[in-house]
Amino acid sequence: MKVWQTLARHQMSRRAAWVVCALLFAFAPLPLLGQAPGARPAAQAPAAQAPAAAKETAPLSWADKILQQETYVTPPPELAAAVTAPRQQNITLNNESPDKKWFLNQIGDGPVPMSTFSKPFHELGGLFVDFKANRARPLTVNNSVGLQIVSAVDGTKKTLATPPNARVSNPTWSPNGSAVAYFVHTDDATHIWMTDVATNKARQITPRPVLATLVTNFDFTKDGKQLATVLIPDNRPAMPVAQTAPTGPEVKVHDAKDKNRLRTFPSLMSTPYELQLLEWHSTGQLVSIDTQAPAAVAKGKPAKNAPVAGLRKIGQPAMIRALDVSPDGKYIRVTRMTKPFSYIVPASNFGSVDEIWDADGKVMAKVSDRPLDLGTRDATVTDPSEPPAPGANQQGKREVAWRDDGQGL
Repeated sequence: MKVWQTLARHQMSRRAAWVVCALLFAFAPLPLLGQAPGARPAAQAPAAQAPAAAKETAPLSWADKILQQETYVTPPPELAAAVTAPRQQNITLNNESPDKKWFLNQIGDGPVPMSTFSKPFHELGGLFVDFKANRARPLTVNNSVGLQIVSAVDGTKKTLATPPNARVSNPTWSPNGSAVAYFVHTDDATHIWMTDVATNKARQITPRPVLATLVTNFDFTKDGKQLATVLIPDNRPAMPVAQTAPTGPEVKVHDAKDKNRLRTFPSLMSTPYELQLLEWHSTGQLVSIDTQAPAAVAKGKPAKNAPVAGLRKIGQPAMIRALDVSPDGKYIRVTRMTKPFSYIVPASNFGSVDEIWDADGKVMAKVSDRPLDLGTRDATVTDPSEPPAPGANQQGKREVAWRDDGQGL
């Protein structure tokens, strides 16, 4: 009997032990269950948790900081410095001298001030004229405070002498690279100046102001001794004045047969007065100037209509659109704007004739003749200075250029 009681107590102890083990197993922490035999507890494994802790405490980059903000933010200093750097201080190595020794650059002085933008001008069928200075408005707005040359050998810079308190534009190397010619713009006039590279001395070339409305450049002969440009003509009448009262009715004619294929342009002329202004602003005197005769303008303004040493008039005043001097200086290719004008297309669509003039202004040959383009004819191009429209069947001469010896085109 005692033996059976002893066995029963032993069995009950074993059952109690199993129950305790089962309860301990059921409530044990999950990380302990996943550990291999003999593994250290999680609290005793700092090496496994070190990367996570390091990641949480690493400093944020500027990009992460910006993304965490929910308001307007400023860029980092590096980016702000690059964006706000003065763009006029950039230098482009172009406009190389004929002798390959220098690069020519214009010196900017920042954005155009509002006092320049606000200057009054005439808007004539896409031609914007600063009428006080007799030049195209872009020459008044887009210019520089000076000129500099950069050595093609070591990058050293040299500032060219220019007139004080004047703006400059259109710098052009002389054919031999010994000098630079450029426009000098003041409030009421434009002149051509030249600066000798070796001596760095500047001198005025034009005795009278340039008419830089349609022709906004000048052209050298091959030897650099002559320079062709368009000046304000002698005995120029006063600028037309608008009528205070209408002189008649405004008449507009529409022909149903003519289907204009051009778009409506934002800048068109609308009155006879504006047509008169266009002709007045466009009519100039073609001249040839001896660039080796500085005495022509050294003593101030010459008397009105007096002969000027080194200056030769070529032909009569005309509405000159473009000029191209032959290399030998004996002939000039001249493009003239012709009438009639129009109210429905801009001035660039007005007719023109391309001619060869001799040194006296006599027409030697006609290169092309382009009529007024009202958008009613087929898209053909007869003016060599204009590229053909896409798909157009271009007619007539194109890519016209002087022979190197000047004896033909």
